[in-house]
Amino acid sequence: MEAATLKPPVNPTVKERALAWIGPFFLLSAAVYYWILTLVLLPIEQPYPKDLQTLRHRAFSKLWLAKGRAMSAEMPGKTVALIGLARGRVLDIGPGSGEQLHRFNFNDGQITELWGVEPATDMHPLLRETAKKLGFGDKFHPLACGAEPESLVPALAKAGLMGQMSGGSAGIFDDICLIRVICGVPQPEETVNGLYKALKPGGRFIVSEHVVNPWPQPQGNVIGRVMQFFWQHVGGWKYLMGGCQLNRDTKSMLLNAAKQDGGWAKVDLEWVNSWACVPFIVGTLTKKE
Repeated sequence: MEAATLKPPVNPTVKERALAWIGPFFLLSAAVYYWILTLVLLPIEQPYPKDLQTLRHRAFSKLWLAKGRAMSAEMPGKTVALIGLARGRVLDIGPGSGEQLHRFNFNDGQITELWGVEPATDMHPLLRETAKKLGFGDKFHPLACGAEPESLVPALAKAGLMGQMSGGSAGIFDDICLIRVICGVPQPEETVNGLYKALKPGGRFIVSEHVVNPWPQPQGNVIGRVMQFFWQHVGGWKYLMGGCQLNRDTKSMLLNAAKQDGGWAKVDLEWVNSWACVPFIVGTLTKKE
């Protein structure tokens, strides 16, 4: 396996650090408003949520439909360029209401199919509308399921894709896009491992994920790590943000997913704002042929 390329962070100013450390407060304030709105509308919005997870999805959907486009206007590092490189049959995990769809390149047949896994069905009408406006036609296929294997596999089977896997291990997708999504899945390790199996030999994970602050490693920062803990456990992030976890070690999960095959053929990841309370890893991981 090629060693992971984690480029050093740009040295920020004191003001930039301070703004980044208090930044989650503003998003949490908006989340509180949409949670209250969701609870107020419970008697009139149908269907009635069957469990807490469904209620979380509904509240987060309202937040994302209102703020998602603005939150996606600028993406960390080279995220936008990487999305534009996706090719073949692509699986996009968590497309939301379609804020990133315009960044996929459908020119000259680069993408043959784009499948979008979105469990928040409240977002599906706008997701379909966005795909239609972009002219994706029958190349775009939304799936009303989660990314965890027990939800994704039946949805893929229903769509007729599982039969294309030889012995269940050859893989289905040329590229799988993980853009700010592993932070919120209920079973992250099982989900990442399952997605790895769905990747064709030579296929890629295209990744832009916020992860645990790497302190005490040199790239990390102790204040960023403390503020990350504060917002996650004291500030209410894990309750208000649709199950999102600020301090998941997603990088390790991604690297470990390929252990069964002796590691990835190539790992090209870089840190973005690794000193902050919402640091990102951005790049690609390529599966062995």
